[in-house]
Amino acid sequence: MLMTALAELHTVNPHVTTTATETLGDLLARLGGVSPDRIRLRPAPGRRRWRMWWRLRPKENRLFELLDGVLVEKCMGYPESLLAAETIDRTGHLGAAAKTGRTLRCRWHDPVIPGLVRIPDVAFASRARFPGGKPTGEPVPLMAPDLAVEVLSEGNTDAEMKRKREEYFKAGVRLVLDGGWEGAHGGGVHGGG
Repeated sequence: MLMTALAELHTVNPHVTTTATETLGDLLARLGGVSPDRIRLRPAPGRRRWRMWWRLRPKENRLFELLDGVLVEKCMGYPESLLAAETIDRTGHLGAAAKTGRTLRCRWHDPVIPGLVRIPDVAFASRARFPGGKPTGEPVPLMAPDLAVEVLSEGNTDAEMKRKREEYFKAGVRLVLDGGWEGAHGGGVHGGG
């Protein structure tokens, strides 16, 4: 079952420019070198779509992003959660006070990249991103925020973050900020296009 799903993975996302996924090593490399401990095997990789991902969410005590039909656990520990909460706390009131948009932790899926659900640690979406200028009741909006913030964890790889940035920009995110606590690896401010 796993090998059949791996062989079919290349057809899930037509924007992925790789050959067929033949091995678990191929899959992990394509996902940015993430740890195998972060890949959920049931259902088999390549079989998930965003609606299935949404139904799974309440049953898990973990956050998963959906990449090419593969559930990849988002690695965020207590210190990273504190930093994300502090970022929301310090910036959240700015957009609301100016009535320019919302700072939030959002989940979104993208019509440009089927099989993709990303969960930035913090995001800002301007009013222009929302239909009619207001947030909808959609559980997973079909939109990308203007700003995506990713708090780096030890489990994040440089290749994983590069792929995230590429997908964010392809989806229409204008600015990506990734970083962490003092001494965390990598990080920076990245502009799209």
